[in-house]
Amino acid sequence: MTFDSNKYEALYVPSFSKYNVLYLPTFEELQRTLRVAEITYEMEACYFVNNGLGVVSESITVEFSNNVWIWRVDGNRFERNLGGGFEIELPRVNLMFTDLYNHSVNINSSIFEVCF
Repeated sequence: MTFDSNKYEALYVPSFSKYNVLYLPTFEELQRTLRVAEITYEMEACYFVNNGLGVVSESITVEFSNNVWIWRVDGNRFERNLGGGFEIELPRVNLMFTDLYNHSVNINSSIFEVCF
């Protein structure tokens, strides 16, 4: 798949949660392991060229969501994207005392050229 000449992001991945500054979870809610979800994004053989930005992922108000993000980026090419090629935010996971709940980003066989 080719993403070419987009004025802003070629691929924008926002994440939201029901929690915000006015509605915070209780300590007990933060400790429940049942609330952890795993979200996987896979990008394979994509071409991002001449865009305002390549891939952008923002975690808006998800600091309490306990979601774990897994990114698999294989065989992609990022070229001449003005704002950068690949920019993601990984929020804090509240149950970090165990190795079962960690974010991961795997970038393999991908090329980044002239991404400012």
